[in-house]
Amino acid sequence: MRLEPMMLAPRAHLGMFVGEFAPGSPATVTLKAYDANNNLVGQARAALTPSSGFHTPLTLDSAAANISRFVIAAPNEVGVDDFVFS
Repeated sequence: MRLEPMMLAPRAHLGMFVGEFAPGSPATVTLKAYDANNNLVGQARAALTPSSGFHTPLTLDSAAANISRFVIAAPNEVGVDDFVFS
């Protein structure tokens, strides 16, 4: 699964809860953030526990408000809940 949203205005913080839709083997979700020039400005990972719901926090903070787009990637189908940015 891969999700690649773009921000309308640069941000400094991304936060969400992630989880798997179906029971499966443990998976790691990766969040990568990029600036307007496509430079990587940060990344974070969260290990998912099978059948644990959408309760695993995944956050990323940048020192400056320079996050223009981000990528969420995982080997299995995952869901995102309570997405926040600032």
